[in-house]
Amino acid sequence: MTCRKNVNALTTEEKAAFITAIKLMKAEEYVYVDNPNDPAHVRDRYPNITNTYDKYVLDHHIGMYTGTPGGWGSNFLTRNAVYRGPAFLPWQREFIRRFELDLDRLVPGV
Repeated sequence: MTCRKNVNALTTEEKAAFITAIKLMKAEEYVYVDNPNDPAHVRDRYPNITNTYDKYVLDHHIGMYTGTPGGWGSNFLTRNAVYRGPAFLPWQREFIRRFELDLDRLVPGV
């Protein structure tokens, strides 16, 4: 696991590279490949996503509405994969790792 630099300590060039990577992620087309094993609420929402950044927003949203054992439900107040359960740290760590890999793919070294 890597240690991120505090955003307040970034140089002007590092901030510019980060902003460029985010803009490229927003500009990069995302195409959902339909998976019949995905729940209906996932299949219904992914076709509306057009860029890589918004895919992360939707992934986070879907995780908040995906119950974990002991908390199945249909709203974000139930025990879910993102915040309210034992999967909180590993889910967040993997989510950020994937996001950082995409940033680095678009702007190497960011």
